Amino acid sequence: MISTIPLSALEGTDFVIVVDFDAPLPTSQVTVAISTSTIDLSVNVVELQFFTFESAQFVTVFVADDFVDDVDFNGEVTFTLSSLDGAYDGVVVNVPVTIVNDDTANVVVSEPGPLTVSEDGVTAVSSFTVVLESEPLNNVEVAVTSSDTTEVDVIPSTLTFTPANWNAPQTVSVAGVNDDVQDGDASTEITFLVSSSDPVYDAFPLDPISVTTQDDDIANVFADAGPLAVSEDGVTTATFTVVLESEPESDVTVTVTSSDTTEVTGSPTTLTFTAADWNVAQTVTLTGVDDDVDDGDASTEITFLVSSSDPVYDAFPLDPISVTTQDDDIANVFADAGPLAVSEDGVTTATFTVVLESEPESDVTVTVTSSDTTEVTGSPTTLTFTAADWNVAQTVTLTGVDDDVDDGDASTEITFLVSSSDVKYNAFPLDPISVTTQDDDTAGITVETPPTGLVVSEDGTLTSSFTVVLDSEPVAEVRVTIAVSGDEATVNPSELTFTSADWDTPQTVDVAGVDDLVDDGDQLDEITFVVLSSDSLYVAFPITPFNVLNVDDDDTGSSCPAATGGNSCPADRNTVKIIATVAGTLETFCISGWEAGDGDGDGAVDGPRTLTVTAPSSPLRTDLAKDPIEYDCTFGLVVPPNTFPADFKCIGVDLVNQISFQECVRFCHSSSLDTSCEIIKRDVDTPVVSSAATFLLASSGGGDPHLVSAEGLEFIFNGIANAVYALFTSPVVDINMQLAATGPKERYMTEMGIVFRGKNVTITPWFAHKKSELTAFFESLGATVEFSGWSMTIEFCNDHVATFAAMHTLHGAKINFLDVAI
Repeated sequence: MISTIPLSALEGTDFVIVVDFDAPLPTSQVTVAISTSTIDLSVNVVELQFFTFESAQFVTVFVADDFVDDVDFNGEVTFTLSSLDGAYDGVVVNVPVTIVNDDTANVVVSEPGPLTVSEDGVTAVSSFTVVLESEPLNNVEVAVTSSDTTEVDVIPSTLTFTPANWNAPQTVSVAGVNDDVQDGDASTEITFLVSSSDPVYDAFPLDPISVTTQDDDIANVFADAGPLAVSEDGVTTATFTVVLESEPESDVTVTVTSSDTTEVTGSPTTLTFTAADWNVAQTVTLTGVDDDVDDGDASTEITFLVSSSDPVYDAFPLDPISVTTQDDDIANVFADAGPLAVSEDGVTTATFTVVLESEPESDVTVTVTSSDTTEVTGSPTTLTFTAADWNVAQTVTLTGVDDDVDDGDASTEITFLVSSSDVKYNAFPLDPISVTTQDDDTAGITVETPPTGLVVSEDGTLTSSFTVVLDSEPVAEVRVTIAVSGDEATVNPSELTFTSADWDTPQTVDVAGVDDLVDDGDQLDEITFVVLSSDSLYVAFPITPFNVLNVDDDDTGSSCPAATGGNSCPADRNTVKIIATVAGTLETFCISGWEAGDGDGDGAVDGPRTLTVTAPSSPLRTDLAKDPIEYDCTFGLVVPPNTFPADFKCIGVDLVNQISFQECVRFCHSSSLDTSCEIIKRDVDTPVVSSAATFLLASSGGGDPHLVSAEGLEFIFNGIANAVYALFTSPVVDINMQLAATGPKERYMTEMGIVFRGKNVTITPWFAHKKSELTAFFESLGATVEFSGWSMTIEFCNDHVATFAAMHTLHGAKINFLDVAI
């Protein structure tokens, strides 16, 4: 049957009650109705049917779980039987059941670990949960409180649990509270206060939990400075800022100090930070301190002293910062000198100044030296600069040193030696300056002759002299060799020597005439000079030659006046007498008069004569190479009373083609004693070979042929001036002519061959090198010579030009080139 022994079961469990029948067994079907006395008990079936009674049936009883922390209480499971068997019908069996409570009132705080938060509320946050462990009968409030709200804040600060949500954990967020003080990490308690009308929860004791707030403040003094540089002149300054990085608990004073106030200073020198302005940067301005010393860029430390009653700031170690003072001084010795020039005579001097460009740390001495004290000297030679007068320019005066040598303008270097114990100035390299000494000497040779010229005589009654002196001191011995071009005069001494000791002492040269037995008239000789020396300014120094006149003491009674000498054409006409002698059928004449007799040369002067040259009746032609032109030639005086100079004029049939002697008339002289020149008269039908008129002197039989000098003789044809020598007659065959020289006064000419073919003049030299000798001869006469083959164009003074081919006598007589004075 059903046991009625009291049962005990925990909330939320189940148990089984066995239902069976003991003997005597029911005789009829039994129905068992099952019920419970409380809702906290329930069964799996509410009714059992027994038709047979051999087997038991089971009823599972469930004990409800209510989550409420309440006391144990009793309930019953009631079995009510109904059957046709009266013994069982209406039987009620109660099975007592004690329901044992399995809930405990509790508030659970769950932490994921040690709670840590950061002051900024961002870097680190934390949270925890709160939940009840049993269902309350009424609402339960949990008040959450931070023991230090300056460190930690909790959200929410109140949690409410109801019978509906008691088992749902509620989260509390814990956040750090920021401050600016370096107070270190702080530990804060979170406390709880539980209140409820449910007595098991009201004032429920809940342990506090701990939260660590990580401090994010670091006490620091920050000086914000990059690379700092200032200039000495104060134009360029530098700044930096100082600020605290956490709020101080009391005022903080920062003292700013320059380690070298001669280089840089700072302003202000004291900074004060309070709790109100600790995070406001304060600016310090650095300014360079000017000096005049080249001490280079200087690095200076700016140091800091921090003081405060806040222990974290007092004596706070702040690193110094560095500032560079850019030096604006350069050690330099400046010599202010433009182009400098002094004169040898000391009249013109030159100056320059020397000054330092920075203040020296010790005295600076500048020694001034001339590289050549024979040219220039300087004064003073030593300059001293101190720290007191370094920027005061000192003047050096340069003076030329006189000498007598023509050594040209000399460039001299003025050098400097700088010495000092100041390393920046000691051995300072100062460029030399250049000064030019203007030379006042000119190499030259002065020859002083008498104002009237040199005149000597053959008989020795007239002598003369001249002096020679140098114009400057030579650097080597100078020898002057003196020579006479002819044999009319002598000089003594013929060589002068000048040295550096006697260069300025004039030396005298005596000139004497040379006597001869020839009535050659007064003769001119040229005195020439050759200068020899190893002094480049005096070697071959040109001294202009000059003439000496030797007065003749011989008189043959039949001579003509000598031709006027000199190297230049006279300003007026010269009187030149040509003595003509009669030889065979030759007509002879003199410009100044006629010689009477037939070749006896008696010297008598007759009146003027007229020589008429007639031409054939063919028409007048200017091409003289084929026909001559008729000329009426008058020889005689131009203006009575028959005084010299005389004219020689040949007037042609027209006034254009005429021949006349003009100024500077000179004729050659032979070496014979009677000094005669001859003019030959030819028939008018004689062919003319040259393209110009022919003025010819020929042999007069027994005498030698003579050639007239072309200087001063001008043939004018159609306005074209020509002076020409040519063959007068055309040879039948080629003629080989010899040029030779005879007589002591004649220029020596090496023989050369001259060949004339037909009417064309061809000159063929035997030896080509004879050109130079022929040229030298005519150049000695003051003429310019040009060659075309072996034709010579000779240009004399006054632009008169002569072209020399040759002159021929049928008998092969020699042609003499004479020593002609022109």
